[in-house]
Amino acid sequence: MKKITRKGILLMATASLLLNANAQKKGEYPIVWNGSFTTEAEGNFTNGEWNSTSLLFLNAEAKLWKGAKAQGGITGMYNLRLDQDKSWSVCDDRMMFSNLPYIKEPMLLSHLGIEQRLLDDKVMLFLGVRKADMDYFITPYSLLFLNTAVIINPVVSTVWGVPHYGTSALCFHAQWEFMPGFTVKYSLYNGQKSSCWDQMFYFRPNRDGVNQIAELSYKGDGCCSSYVGEYHLGMIYADSKYLDNYFASRVISNNDGKKHSGCSVFANVDQPLYVGKYPVGLMAQGGLTKKYVDNANAFYSLGLKMDNLMAEQSQVGVSLSRGYFADGVHESDFEITFSYPVMKNVAIQPGIHFISTSGERSTCALCRASINF
Repeated sequence: MKKITRKGILLMATASLLLNANAQKKGEYPIVWNGSFTTEAEGNFTNGEWNSTSLLFLNAEAKLWKGAKAQGGITGMYNLRLDQDKSWSVCDDRMMFSNLPYIKEPMLLSHLGIEQRLLDDKVMLFLGVRKADMDYFITPYSLLFLNTAVIINPVVSTVWGVPHYGTSALCFHAQWEFMPGFTVKYSLYNGQKSSCWDQMFYFRPNRDGVNQIAELSYKGDGCCSSYVGEYHLGMIYADSKYLDNYFASRVISNNDGKKHSGCSVFANVDQPLYVGKYPVGLMAQGGLTKKYVDNANAFYSLGLKMDNLMAEQSQVGVSLSRGYFADGVHESDFEITFSYPVMKNVAIQPGIHFISTSGERSTCALCRASINF
């Protein structure tokens, strides 16, 4: 299986390179690439612990034929505490107050595959390695906030092997804008996500199971302003193995080696409230699933954001995230954050989190700097 998998990886990469090289001879189809680098200092005022993390992301696209392109991305992650033989986080919270690396990997494959667009870009198909958070869970408003639970719904991330953030899986993804603003999406993933390059390309439904996601969404056309609302309702059907959950001080092993079936539902809303010099918007998220071992079986998050308060393109936001876990633990995270553009494509973002985990309180702060190129 490993030999076949590696041959498949090499054939896909070689075919993409040859097709792109042939097109470039004709003066067409250049390779387009972009990336980002983010670094962060974080501290826990309650226990005096601190940490530094960094994340590098590189993405490249190469046009192949009409409506098709090869896509690939790699991610590098660094966590100082892991170099110091300490737990990966300064706080033992379950929803992870920072969405930067909890692992240390110099190079991970984020995605690799071929995308085909049809019917004037109304239909998009993708086959290859992919992460779910490339297509689901993240909205323009939620990108401001730093809590991991706002980026990947914990009713998904704490129980099923849906690939996200540092892990990927072989995937078939399809989406169709069947009416102006209305889009339906469907994704089929191998049931076991992985951060290992060769294992990402496995498709073993008998052994690993499968994870499926479907979503219906609506996005405004922005005819009256650039401040556009989004509304998403989705469902996950999984027939795969339970995940092990990694917390700062311990690992809870849930994987009994058996496949389990179940559903989770999730919703995301970005609702503009005021459009003007200082636009204001509401972010709302939620998720439900039944109780599995120690997973999050219910979650919601509410946030407000305002733009241009202190400078053009600056953003300030407050949010409250609440998670309920199957083992009786409940957790709240109240976040205040502010993003300030230092120059074009460079921003700094401080934030503070007031966390309560079944009555145990922690106060954590962080300061993030990011550059896009």
